[in-house]
Amino acid sequence: MDTRDEIIKLTERLTKTEIFTVKAVLKLIGISRNKYYKWQGRTGRPNHHNANVPKKNWTLPEEKQAVISY
Repeated sequence: MDTRDEIIKLTERLTKTEIFTVKAVLKLIGISRNKYYKWQGRTGRPNHHNANVPKKNWTLPEEKQAVISY
């Protein structure tokens, strides 16, 4: 279980007691409601990398430098 799932479970436990609201718990731990509900929708799924994954045909740093030096 990753940190995201642990935060979802903790928030759900605290809000079941009706002492805390979701909004109050999220404010205490410093997470926006938007992020919380996105995380809740992805509960149980692994995090995925969002950045571009280098492709085998991308220019290598040394190739870029060779062009610049030319």
